[in-house]
This record gives sequence, C-alpha cells and structure tokens, in this order.
Amino acid sequence: MAKKVLTPEQAEIKALKKAKKSENWTKFWAIVLALVLTIGVVFMGQSAAKDAIAAAVNGTNTESGDSGSTGDSGSTGSTGSTGDAGSTGSTGSTGSTGSTGSTGDAGSTGASISKADAAKAFNDATAKAAKGSYEMERVCGYQPGKGIKVTMLGGDATSVLNGVITAVDENASLDSVVGGFLGVGTKKIKVTNGVGQRYGSDGTMADLNNEEKDYILKAMALTEADIATATKDGNTYTITLANIADPQKDGKNAMHHATNDFITESQVKTAIGGITDAITVQSANVSYYNIKFVATIENGALKSLTMNYQADAVMKLKVAMSIDGSGSMDVKTTYTF
Repeated sequence: MAKKVLTPEQAEIKALKKAKKSENWTKFWAIVLALVLTIGVVFMGQSAAKDAIAAAVNGTNTESGDSGSTGDSGSTGSTGSTGDAGSTGSTGSTGSTGSTGSTGDAGSTGASISKADAAKAFNDATAKAAKGSYEMERVCGYQPGKGIKVTMLGGDATSVLNGVITAVDENASLDSVVGGFLGVGTKKIKVTNGVGQRYGSDGTMADLNNEEKDYILKAMALTEADIATATKDGNTYTITLANIADPQKDGKNAMHHATNDFITESQVKTAIGGITDAITVQSANVSYYNIKFVATIENGALKSLTMNYQADAVMKLKVAMSIDGSGSMDVKTTYTF
C-alpha cells in the first residue's frame, strides 16, 4: 500500500505533535505561532486555524506517514525566547535605559572597586561553581503594559490572533504562546556536578530543553572593559554591564562573557524560518539593559548569584504581507549554592 502523502497543513500538524511530545516548548510554541500567522490569518481564516491548532494541540491528527523533523529551535532564552524570538515587530525600543517595573535596577550599594578586580572575582568564582551543584530559579515576565503586540496591514492584529488562540485554549493568549518562545514564566532547575534537570509541575525531574540549557550558570569570562560599574560591600560584589543591542553568541561581547541567557537573530531564523517556507524572518532584534549581577563570594567560593536584566524584543516577519510587533521582558535569575 502506497504511503499517503500529507498536505503541508497535515505535515505541520504532525510535526507539532512531535514537538509537543519532546516537551521542547520553545519549538512547539514557535510552530503554533507560525501556523497561526501563516494559515490562520493569511490563508485560511480564523475558523480553519482553530481546527488546525486544536488538532495539533490535542493530538487528534490520524494521518499515516512521517512528516519528518521540524528542526531544533536553538537555545533561548527569550526568548523565543525567549525569544527575542517570539515577539514580532519593528517598533520596539532598542536600548532603552529603563522602564517601569524594572527588576534590574542598576543602582548598587558598597564602595567602588576596580573593574579588573571585580571581573577576576566573578570569573574565578563562577569557574568553580559552574562545575558543581546548585539550584536556580529564573523568573521572566512582560514589563507592565508591554506584552506582545502585533500589527498587520497598518492595523492592530493582536486581538485577531488572540481570538484564534483562545478559541483553542481559553487560558492561552498571544502573550502566553509567544511567552513560551521567549522563556516567560518560572523555571526551577537543579544542577548536579554541572548537569541540570528542571522541576516539572508534577514534582518529577526532566532533562533540560536546548533553551533551558542556556539558563544554567556559565563560567564567566568578563574583562575590565565589559563592566560599567563595580562595587563591593563585605562579601557582596555588584557589577553592571552597559546596555547592548543584538549581542551575538560569539564570545566577543560583555553579555556573552557573562551568560548564555539571551537570544540571537540566527536562533529566531532557525526556529521560525525552518518551519515553513511561507514565513521569512526579515529581522529579529533584542536590546538588553539594566543588566546587573550581584554575587556573594566567600574565600573565592560562590555562595549566591543573582542576574537581572530587561529586554525589548522586536521582530519583522514577511508572510503574504509584512507583520510587525513588539514585546518587552523583565528577567531575574537566582543561583543558590
């Protein structure tokens, strides 16, 4: 019996099921978003999109044959990140120096110390700690009034997309769908000898997804030039980094010297551009600001570390028309040893 050939829509739905089963939620929600934008808004209308997404989410597709892998979304962060990734737009701020609801206040207490000494203290302490055991909690949310907003044909399409999504899940919205890609929500991870697992909602432990691996502690490689301010109060060191737009994971910028927890345009293009030829990622930009690290270091050993930053994620997509939008995040990650 000849193998049944799947339509593009059926193949995407089957791929959705595979992504969901793998629990790689960054990939899963990126595909849902692509499906909504491509089929729901442009080609098929809200009703057909509702049926397609419902089939994908509920696993009701029964077609035979293998549609193949959809590809890895890459690590986030935000953003899909975590993404930088899930937000769509060209209108967001790129390098704002602050906003309401900041979790990353650049102010600090204590006496100023040399940036070179601060860099050495962080680098030495994290080099040891990254190989050891610790727990971390990452809390990421939208800044007040700065959730995901999407515009198409010069008009606000946010409510249309929310209508498609909530028709499938009344507890979901564009914020939560894109938030899965950006890393919005709370993640609790336990690391043993440098290997991490996350706590599931049922209390069991699960292996980390690719994006979650970027949340774990990095052996820092800070330089004096990376640090904007540095202070020390007893055993507590506080440093801030300068605002940075579109940092790359190339080891050549302060953000990457300090952490892997940020999203790049190449990761967005891998996540969305590889899902369907109908969507082109024209640009994907994330600007980070209010970046602060506070560490307690005793006799060279890292006892606790908190990272705060804010980010404006913007993206421009091309389907049958241009799609723009914006979204801004607050991130706080705490490492306890």
